[in-house]
Amino acid sequence: MSFSGFELLDLQTAAARRRQILGSREFDLCVEAAVANLKEAPTEFVWQFAAREVWLDAKMAAEEGFYNPNKTPWTKEIQELPLRPDVREAFFMKSSRSGGTEAGFNILRWMPLHWPGNAGVVFPDDAQARDVAKRRLVDSVTKLAGGQVSDDPHDVGLSNLHLLNMLIKIGPSGAQRMFTEWWVRFFMLDEVEEHATTDSTTTVDRARSRQTDVTDSLLYVLSKPKKAGGPIHLGYLSGAQKQWKHPCPRCERPFAFARGQFTNDPDCRNADGTWNLQLVKDHTFCLCPHCQGRVWEKEKQSMNDAAIWIPREMRERLKGMDGKPVPAKPGVESYHITDYSSYHPKVTWGELRVMELMAFEIQPSRKAQVHFTNNHTGAPEEADIVATDSDSIAMLVAGRIEVRHVKQPDGTEIEERVTHGLPCGYSLAYLQGKFVARLPFVPTKILIFTDKQKTYLKYTVWTLRVDPRLPGQVEAHLIDLGRADDETALRENVLQRPYFIEGMEEPMYITAGFSDSRYRGQAVFKACLSWYHELGLQIWPVRGEGDSNGRKKKSDDQEETKSRETVRGRVLRFMKDTCELGEIMVRYFKDKDLQDELNDKLHRKPGWRLWLPNNYPAEFAAELTAEKYDKSADAWVHSAQRDGPNDYRDTTKMLCLWLLENLNLLLASMGLSPNAPPEEESDEEGPPVETEQRQRDYTLHRG
Repeated sequence: MSFSGFELLDLQTAAARRRQILGSREFDLCVEAAVANLKEAPTEFVWQFAAREVWLDAKMAAEEGFYNPNKTPWTKEIQELPLRPDVREAFFMKSSRSGGTEAGFNILRWMPLHWPGNAGVVFPDDAQARDVAKRRLVDSVTKLAGGQVSDDPHDVGLSNLHLLNMLIKIGPSGAQRMFTEWWVRFFMLDEVEEHATTDSTTTVDRARSRQTDVTDSLLYVLSKPKKAGGPIHLGYLSGAQKQWKHPCPRCERPFAFARGQFTNDPDCRNADGTWNLQLVKDHTFCLCPHCQGRVWEKEKQSMNDAAIWIPREMRERLKGMDGKPVPAKPGVESYHITDYSSYHPKVTWGELRVMELMAFEIQPSRKAQVHFTNNHTGAPEEADIVATDSDSIAMLVAGRIEVRHVKQPDGTEIEERVTHGLPCGYSLAYLQGKFVARLPFVPTKILIFTDKQKTYLKYTVWTLRVDPRLPGQVEAHLIDLGRADDETALRENVLQRPYFIEGMEEPMYITAGFSDSRYRGQAVFKACLSWYHELGLQIWPVRGEGDSNGRKKKSDDQEETKSRETVRGRVLRFMKDTCELGEIMVRYFKDKDLQDELNDKLHRKPGWRLWLPNNYPAEFAAELTAEKYDKSADAWVHSAQRDGPNDYRDTTKMLCLWLLENLNLLLASMGLSPNAPPEEESDEEGPPVETEQRQRDYTLHRG
């Protein structure tokens, strides 16, 4: 083939232009952009890349060396998710030693050369974000990003990493810049339970809004759980609910480690029956839930090597906050791991067993139990299981000093001491009938509440006092408790007992209260009427009951009033009964409602306050904690053989009942505005029986 002169000239000109274009800076930039963004689909998993490329120095790990995926094999699947287009969200409900955070960081380190696109990492607060960025992220990401690191030193900071092919933002959950004005391929929300929230959204919601139009996005949310219904718990419920299941070395059937599987032989106890914690630590083993075979910690590594993530079957799926099973959402994976699978030396099976015994048996504490459950079993605290423990009781002591560490603007901390209740506290006035001390305050009213126990009565005496700093705020203080053989002994030894006040010559006396009449109705009715007519005391019979469907049919000599008082949603019934001294009104109350009210007071919920002396006996605290809430039965349960007596708790419930019924009348008699006055509802007739009489008596008997 031959070319004419003009054709040859055109070819030479075109070749020169190509050489000119290929040698230009613009062409080089286009090539770099194409290489960065038009890569072949990666086939190597993140954890494989990290094992070869990610060096963890002393600032990043306890032991220097290349990332070892076999130390946390349960995180391998999480590091494979970027190669799974069917997964858009992953929730990792984890324990304290899980390796979940490092797994997310590996994805960030892998992205620039394999999966470029904007990425965000969100921490609970700014200090943590900057610290982690400095120690664990910035250097490792830039070292592994190859030619994607900008020449401009201002592009690499603790808050933003501007690479040539992607932007990585690192910041706190409260920073608006993390959730506006950009699209995000990979979002990592670390310790999401600690994140700042608003009334309508969480960081999970805000992160989703940045990924709506990104077809291959991944949202990775991880945290130790707190309360049931928190963001990580709800996220776990919404996904596949996978468990890390190990094959049993004895029967080969897979199971997930759980707290109740770990135990010790009886010979780990001392001669007196107490635990020998060193033996416990050295000889803890796991019982397979299938074959009951013993599994020892030395077998854990081989079990982890063979373990896999297995979704819960539909019949096993955890239920939502409404009590119904939660179906798995398409595109959502969720995982749960415990410290029992970890190789960390601080959470060996023996160490965990010792911590469990301390929290649940040896020195039981609600705070320690919740900490163990959240941090080591990776499970949330059930929000609707209500319990009272010794820690809660101790928080009610008047004069208790709380030490707080307050952070200053310059980063330093100062110690702040706050006194709760009476500045110097107070002591019981009497204990088991013996005088102890004068009261350091003037009561507004003194009340007594009695409950039957075996062949004797148990009683508590409380003062009511209007806080002079907060008019209308009523405080109840325990000042006396003990036993009496019967109502006669109670009258002779307790009901007319003088209570002395510092700075006052004249003592004060009991004027009102309640007495339980469930088991000895006639004796209690007679005693209450005699105390009223002869001593002027308003101590009335009360009786608890279940729901309305379980009421017993009333006898012919009983007459239920047509009137009712509704107090904070609780219906208090007045039923007329008789004894040889005449007619008397018996107050019936819903036991569960009153238990809930008492529990509010024991956990310092808003409203009137309940205070204890600094010398309250251990017997009183034990009885306050004797009843537990059974979630499945929706009821408070108590076993005298298992939990011990609960009489002082019952008398304290009566204090709650007295205040629910009479608090506003008491305040009105003192010329104060009632706190949230109760609604009154009536079927046909007027106000409840005794209301006007009580109003007159409060005026006569107030302190």
